Amino acid sequence: MFYPAVAIARQVNMVKGNIKSLQDLAAQCFRKFIGFRKTMREKKDLGDVGEKIAEKYLKDRGYKILDKNFRYSKLGELDLIAQKDEGVIFFEVKARKKTGPSEFLPEDNITYDKQKKLVKLSQIYLAKKKIMDNPWQIDILAIEIYRDNSYDIRHTENAVGDMY
Repeated sequence: MFYPAVAIARQVNMVKGNIKSLQDLAAQCFRKFIGFRKTMREKKDLGDVGEKIAEKYLKDRGYKILDKNFRYSKLGELDLIAQKDEGVIFFEVKARKKTGPSEFLPEDNITYDKQKKLVKLSQIYLAKKKIMDNPWQIDILAIEIYRDNSYDIRHTENAVGDMY
């Protein structure tokens, strides 16, 4: 039988007092032996990869990227904002690592509350840029990234309607 404490003790001797390394080691051991749970950094990194994939996908399809990661106060963030023809499209990008069969899709994480925030943020963006008269919509780009770094993209157009 293998005990996590033994592995930690062996690694501690190699680290020799570096607190940051000990913290990293403890987090690594916790995820490995007790149950893997993504850290905030890992989630951010996956989100960044997803947004880069999404940006390339949109450019390849003739969208002009107007803005990325638009934040307003504590309300939240719009991942990508693009234009095609005269319309402004707000994209919510959801990426997920696909490591095995799962019933859950990346877009399943877009709750009703998140949809309301997306609508509000979109309206704020349009007002700030003084383009309220342009047609607009909110689309979802769901990206599943496989172990070999290939990926699938689902583009759901007009996924979120005006809720007010």
